[in-house]
Amino acid sequence: MNKRALKAEPKPTQGMRPSHLMVVFDEPIVAQRWAVKATGSLPAAVMISYALQLSQALQNQNDGWFAKTMGEWQEEAGLSRSEQETARATRPPTAPSPIWILQRVWQMKLQHL
Repeated sequence: MNKRALKAEPKPTQGMRPSHLMVVFDEPIVAQRWAVKATGSLPAAVMISYALQLSQALQNQNDGWFAKTMGEWQEEAGLSRSEQETARATRPPTAPSPIWILQRVWQMKLQHL
C-alpha cells in the first residue's frame, strides 16, 4: 500500500491571512477623522491626510515639499479628477478649504525653519 495515500491531507485554511491582504488589496488609503470633520468631505480629508503623510515622509527631501499631478493623485490616493476638483473647492461654511488648510500647515512649517 502507498504510504502517501494513508496521510491525511491538510485542511485548507478558512479565510484569508492578514499577510496576504496587502498582496491582494494593496496599501490602504487613510483619511484622518479630524480632516473629515474639518472639511465635511471624505475626498478632501483623503487629500489632506495623504498630503500630510507624504510631506512627513519627504521631510528630509525638499523640506517636505512636493508636487503631484492629477494623474498621480488618482494613482496614489485613489481620487478621481472630479473628486480632486470637488475636494479643492468644497467646504462647509464653518470650515476652511482643504487648500487653505494645507497652506496654513506649510506656513507653520516655514516658521520653524
